[in-house]
Amino acid sequence: MRSINNRYYFDYNATSPLAESVKSWLSKGDFPFANPASIHQSGKSSRRLMNQVRESLYSIFSLSESTHKLYFHSGATEGIGNIIRGFFELHPQACFAYASTDHSCVYQHAQRLSKHGVEVVELQVNAHGDLDTDALNRLKKVNKKILLNWTWVNNETGIVWPLDKALELKSSIPDLSIHVDAVQAPGKIEDWQNLNSTLDAYTFSNHKYGALKGVGHTFVRADFDFCPIILGGGQQESMRSGTENTYGSYSSMLAIEELAKNYNYKQSLECLKYIEKEVLSTLGEAGELVGSGSNYRNANTLYIVFYDVKSDITSVAFDLAGIEVSTGSACSSGAILPSRVLLKMGYNELQSKSAIRFSFTPIISMDQAKDYASIISSVVKRFSQK
Repeated sequence: MRSINNRYYFDYNATSPLAESVKSWLSKGDFPFANPASIHQSGKSSRRLMNQVRESLYSIFSLSESTHKLYFHSGATEGIGNIIRGFFELHPQACFAYASTDHSCVYQHAQRLSKHGVEVVELQVNAHGDLDTDALNRLKKVNKKILLNWTWVNNETGIVWPLDKALELKSSIPDLSIHVDAVQAPGKIEDWQNLNSTLDAYTFSNHKYGALKGVGHTFVRADFDFCPIILGGGQQESMRSGTENTYGSYSSMLAIEELAKNYNYKQSLECLKYIEKEVLSTLGEAGELVGSGSNYRNANTLYIVFYDVKSDITSVAFDLAGIEVSTGSACSSGAILPSRVLLKMGYNELQSKSAIRFSFTPIISMDQAKDYASIISSVVKRFSQK
């Protein structure tokens, strides 16, 4: 049941192993090396592959070229930053709204915008990680153009904010544009392929679902007003200049098609619930599952706070047992820092330094789930007895 270097890899929210279809393609060594913008035959061959990728992504994600443009970039950090910075370069008097639990790249852009005089609204969450109703009422009182970052699935907690909630905001607040951080959606929720054409932009980082690292893509509405940040040769309709990453883009198509073919949401959810039940039964009163009371959670993430035991200790115990997990906090110079996300959800500083995240493969069987539950519980048991 072990899949990577004879170890258990439970860190899919950080990055995914290469999809089987990508590994098979790489093993053949027949790579499209030429610049897709070149007019010679090798360049045209690369262009044909890029066009094939684009058609596939539009189809997989249920969008149309008539409503949304598509461009590739290096990944979510660049893609999200391009949307935020590009919007406010054109609209410096607008307001930026984001959630207190959004990814660090969003949070840091918010801090920088605020320093430059942009009005910034940080929307708070409740103890379960769901968006607070009062936060939404704050948005309705902003009397100017707004860009809202909407995190569909939180990378740390697995909490889901359904797109229909974003659509309600879009319809009720004049001059509101919504960018969806969709990075954690593919293969982790039921409706990940259904992107609503009303929302303004969606950003993906494709190594999260089995493509090569260094490539992501963003769908952006044709009428969405933003200024591209990376300038140069005018590739991709000038939305992101620079020679297109044909290798990475093609791997994105292979990986997402494989995921769409094999993903079974109900099975993944059933397996997650089994692991959750077994692990929490072993944990007992020694900790808790983050977001257990949320209205919506994804089908691959367990985020557990161990009371009174910092994550540097528990993570080492899991690593020695051959289990690769993620801590819920940033690590700098050997010091465990509290998770900003957990602090915003109301956890104290010690608890925010004591979380472990398990994020599982989207293609999982019940036999695997039973094995995973057993091996995780064997380590959890050591801390539940203290």
